[in-house]
Amino acid sequence: MSKKEKYTGPERRSNGWHLDKRVPITLIAAIFLQGVVFVYWGATLASQVGYNKDAITALSPTGERLAGIEAQLRILVSRWSERSRRTRQP
Repeated sequence: MSKKEKYTGPERRSNGWHLDKRVPITLIAAIFLQGVVFVYWGATLASQVGYNKDAITALSPTGERLAGIEAQLRILVSRWSERSRRTRQP
């Protein structure tokens, strides 16, 4: 049996998949590089989400303080408008 007969035929092709020699190495490298970039992007995104979560948690008391300041400002404005009405009346 010659080498040509040994490696041709349906039994060789049914042993799983194979990569054709016509597929350029640059295509394989590009697909691999895309996978690496995708994993890097996902890790960076997860890091940014964690940072934003920590920043929002740190700013949460600021929002509560702002609500208290707004309430106090409303009280002051209402008192001021009431006093200005009193001084305008003869």
